Amino acid sequence: MLQRLVCHNSSLTEPLGAALRGRPYGQLGYATRGMNAAELDPARTWVFAVSVTEYRDPTYTSLPTHADTDLIRQFRRRGVPEDRIVFLRDHKATLLGIRTALNAMLPRASKGDLLFLYFGGHGGQGYFCPYDAGSDPAASHWGIPEILTRIDSFFGGDRVLLIADTCYSGSLATALRARTVRKKSYSVLTSTTGTAVSRGETLTRCLIDALRGDSKVDIDSDGRVTVRELGAYATAQVKSAFQQKAMYLTFGRSDEELVLASNKPQPAQVDPATQAGVEVEWQGTWFPANILDSDGDRYRTRYVGWGPEWDEWVGRDRIRKRGPAHDAHALARLQAGASGGTLIGQVAAVLLPADSATAASSFVDTQQVITRTTSTVSDSIPAASAHHGSTAKATTCPCCR
Repeated sequence: MLQRLVCHNSSLTEPLGAALRGRPYGQLGYATRGMNAAELDPARTWVFAVSVTEYRDPTYTSLPTHADTDLIRQFRRRGVPEDRIVFLRDHKATLLGIRTALNAMLPRASKGDLLFLYFGGHGGQGYFCPYDAGSDPAASHWGIPEILTRIDSFFGGDRVLLIADTCYSGSLATALRARTVRKKSYSVLTSTTGTAVSRGETLTRCLIDALRGDSKVDIDSDGRVTVRELGAYATAQVKSAFQQKAMYLTFGRSDEELVLASNKPQPAQVDPATQAGVEVEWQGTWFPANILDSDGDRYRTRYVGWGPEWDEWVGRDRIRKRGPAHDAHALARLQAGASGGTLIGQVAAVLLPADSATAASSFVDTQQVITRTTSTVSDSIPAASAHHGSTAKATTCPCCR
């Protein structure tokens, strides 16, 4: 359950859940938000994002994802200038490359500016793993104390939102809490605690939802998505997806009421012709899905047989029209299943149109859906021993041993 740290007296308030049950903000230590709540100013926002999905050292497991590029796309769509966005991915995210780019960005900011610093990839207790990470944390990893010292010393602005979607990412909060002097105001959102591994990319997806102004994140339904609501939404989503404890904490002057996006209903722009059935690419494989919403060139999709917690916003490059069966045998298997009471029948009933002789998704794809739906150790739900973003095998990467 979410807890907020009030750092000026190092006390803990009661869980945010009380506020969500109707308690006034002030009773929980929150500043009441008026009609003139501060909005995110893209021209005064800086984004420093690092995402490592493939590592030079093969002992680090790969973390295939589209969430990182989706995140940067949302910042751009929010209007953050291109020269204020640094995005280092995979081979560009070496330790030297990260340090050089951050050192160049921080002094360019002005008083009142806001910094989003994001890291996705592998992490350990007290550090993040760059592309060229080795077995020696002191020599090859990006230390969290170093990150905080650089920001405190060189960032020209005064507000910082730190987001980490890695194993042991709660080390960020631990390190900030231990600092006796903090020269900036910090909000911290991490996918897990400082002593636990992390799975999936749910936290990153939650940030994307917030920047889009998704109504799911707008907890009080006032048409605005705040940092506080992002914290509450993300912790709930991460717990629901993986029974994992995310962390949301603030240090110094709170930016909890900063409005990240407005939640204004937009007219649907989905082409009705595409709603009959599509396939969505996920980690190299195409799965049957339905389109639920669109914001122009992006589509909110739900995989057949999966709940809303797995919904994704995807671009046109990951969508194709659901095609005919590859052969008559596959169609026959689908039709036979649709008339029976088996799990394949349930899936087939969804996939097959009323005139099943005209179109059907391939039996191969149907089998993949069944595997995703029934297996507890599948390509999308790691086993308890599996780790952040990994697929069916337990992790062997150095940071999580």
